[in-house]
Amino acid sequence: MERRSPIELVVAVDIAAMCILASIFLAGLGAQPALLVLLGGLAAAVSMRPVTIRALKIQLAPSDAFVFTALVILGPLAAILVGLMGNAAAAVGGGRRKRLVRLAFNSGSTILSAACAWWVFSLLGGVVGGAPSDAILPLAAAAGVYL
Repeated sequence: MERRSPIELVVAVDIAAMCILASIFLAGLGAQPALLVLLGGLAAAVSMRPVTIRALKIQLAPSDAFVFTALVILGPLAAILVGLMGNAAAAVGGGRRKRLVRLAFNSGSTILSAACAWWVFSLLGGVVGGAPSDAILPLAAAAGVYL
């Protein structure tokens, strides 16, 4: 079996992500741009210093809470933008040099994950700007898909 380059995977993920992003773009950003900037700034701030889980040999940026807040209050495009702001900050910070390939893959996977989470959220009755108590099950299912 021929071994494929990681670049091919990154390109495939990013092409799929751009298609998804183009379709979600039609939904708009919602009516609260200041909240989008706040959530994006918070996601970026926490992403600059990732949390290391030594047992798993991974680093995580705790920005997912801000992505899900944007998803529930502002919608899928805002959630994607907040996630991308976190990815950009993680590429700049984090204490070690990040490669462009990693940033490209992480950005594409953020778009795909947030879009899939949104579809699950909305299919289970979640509504943007709805009552938080009505979104518990849809949000839990969306989190399972996103993570």
